[in-house]
Parts: sequence; C-alpha cells; structure tokens
Amino acid sequence: MHRFSRNALPQHSVQRKILVPLYAFARASEPLDDTPLEQIGTTGVLPDHYRPHYVYFTVQGNSMDNGTETGIQDGDTLVADTSDLNARAGHIYLWDIPSVGPCIKKLGWTAELGDCLISLNPEHRPFIPLEGARPIGRVVGKLLPSGTVVFLR
Repeated sequence: MHRFSRNALPQHSVQRKILVPLYAFARASEPLDDTPLEQIGTTGVLPDHYRPHYVYFTVQGNSMDNGTETGIQDGDTLVADTSDLNARAGHIYLWDIPSVGPCIKKLGWTAELGDCLISLNPEHRPFIPLEGARPIGRVVGKLLPSGTVVFLR
C-alpha cells in the first residue's frame, strides 16, 4: 500500500479553489412561488475561472433541458454574469420575477405572445411575466465539480 502526502504530489495536480457562495434554487420549471434565491453553502472555483461578478446557483426542474449535451438539467450548477443585465433576445438569464421568484428562461418572442420568457424544453409553454421582471445576470456556463466553468455558446 502506498501513502502519499500532499507534498509528494506534483504541483500541477493540486489546484487551490476559490470558495464562492452557492445559491439554490433557481427554477427551471413552471414557476410556482416567490421563493427567494438563498445561499445554501459554498462551492469551489478554479482561479482562472473565477470572476467577482459571477453568481453560482443550483437548478431545480427540467424546463431548460432540451435533451442535448448543452441542455440545462435539474441539479446543474450554473454561472450567471451579474454585470450583464441588458437582457437581449436569444440569451438565457437568471430572472427575478415578482410573485414568481428566481427562474432561468430565455428571452424570446412568439407571434402569439410577443415578448416572453421561453423554456428550452418544448414540453413547457412560454409565459409573459415580464411586468416587473428583471434579469439578475446572463447565464454564461456550468460549474463542474472540478471547479472548471464550461462556458455556454
């Protein structure tokens, strides 16, 4: 049996992570209530992937899971850029919606509804709670357990 000390490991194999607040839950389902985005602990981010204006949160629900490898799944930890508050069509945002709470939706437009918030999962209908809705930040990636951020395109 071999025993390794931390000092015996190659320097590149031990990377320190920056601890950041982890929030839960932003809904990726039909909004149900106005539960606030609450801190549930911390998570580690590699220094090269850390930005002070990022917020990290856990997803609850499947409305943003479109069945592809880039879909947002229940339990994913996402990263939102809180310096990007100029909501633009076609981008996914973490929204704060009065009487709904935090949720993840894509800003879009349909002929039937006009401007609306859209799910990536076609089983979920678009909705229009834009009255008073404000973006908390644009979703820019997923945080992996390794502390690496995989940026979305």
